Amino acid sequence: RTIILVFLLRLAKSIVSIVSPLVYARVITDLLEHTLKQTLYSLVILCLCYITTTVLGHFSRAVENSLSKKINFEAKKQVSEKVFSIPPRYMNLNQGKLYSLIQNDSSVVSSVLFTLIATVFSIITAIGIGIVVFFINWKLSLVLLCTYPINIGANLFFNKRYKKSTARMYEESDRFVGFLKNTIGNIHEVSILSGHKRINKEIDKK
Repeated sequence: RTIILVFLLRLAKSIVSIVSPLVYARVITDLLEHTLKQTLYSLVILCLCYITTTVLGHFSRAVENSLSKKINFEAKKQVSEKVFSIPPRYMNLNQGKLYSLIQNDSSVVSSVLFTLIATVFSIITAIGIGIVVFFINWKLSLVLLCTYPINIGANLFFNKRYKKSTARMYEESDRFVGFLKNTIGNIHEVSILSGHKRINKEIDKK
């Protein structure tokens, strides 16, 4: 139900975003024709579009935050159950990796969902605005369309590099978290042996 509500709010926001350029065009036309009454009427509609977009954006964020909490809770619960049911013979796994699975990797589920929703509605909004602009001025729409191949090309070029660097960052982070957890677990011994300087140097290095 919450996901459906998110979709409906996003759809309503997209519709308002698509209608806004038409209202802009109407305001400009009224100003050029020097029709004060009609201009004021168009400005009121434009203000209503802005207010509606703001209100829908606020409610959409509130609902998405609530949904994100629910998904993260359920994902963490399921991952925790799996981690703590690992047989003893496989318990030579890195502590940092296990901690990262529960704390960080489980939150990826909601991130993927919202990224997918945002991408779908970005495409819908872009296509809708493109159609509206085409009817207002087809030459202007062709100029706007020229930027899309550049954006797509840049995304394809950087996407693989981004994935590799992100994967490397997660691996390094897991090792660091594992070291940190082991150190904090033995903090009493570190304090007794006055090893804080050496530990600090090691943490800085990692």
